Amino acid sequence: MANEEPRNEHMVAVASVGVGNMLLEKNKFREAIDYYKKSENYFRENNVKNYEAMCITMIGETYTRDSNYVEAEKYFEKSLPIFRETNDEYGLAINLANLGGILVHRKDYKKAEEYYKGALQVNLKRKAWDNIQNTALGLSKVQELLGKTNEALNSYKIYVQYKDSVINIERNKAVAEAESKYESEKKKQQ
Repeated sequence: MANEEPRNEHMVAVASVGVGNMLLEKNKFREAIDYYKKSENYFRENNVKNYEAMCITMIGETYTRDSNYVEAEKYFEKSLPIFRETNDEYGLAINLANLGGILVHRKDYKKAEEYYKGALQVNLKRKAWDNIQNTALGLSKVQELLGKTNEALNSYKIYVQYKDSVINIERNKAVAEAESKYESEKKKQQ
């Protein structure tokens, strides 16, 4: 015992998130939640807000994957004030969209629309094209379910616009990489 290294509780909490992720991938939901909750408690007690919010989100995600939408909603809701407090717009937008998806499953389309609109607004501010694309599609589907066909069409147009932009960015990146490789090979041959 005297020769043991001191235990780094922070690293144990971080590793517990990783273990939770592995258990989640194996659909061992209860066990994953236990690991996430241990980490959440450590991070809350030590005022590591961003990691605390991440753990809460992962608990919500686990409940979602287990089709327990009532519990998932509670955890995604619980994370929102922390993301706002820490100015984590990425986490905020993801969890607003998560809540939109949860409420679609629960057939609360009006509230789902509100969350998707909030997520879209944050993603537009962040210029997060992939997230804009996914959120706009979710919003479009909800608006269609609500019978708001004009709004659904407008949201779908946003989805298509950003989908095309993402494809063009990826295509341009691939072309630039190919050109760079070609130039590099050309220089080697000289």
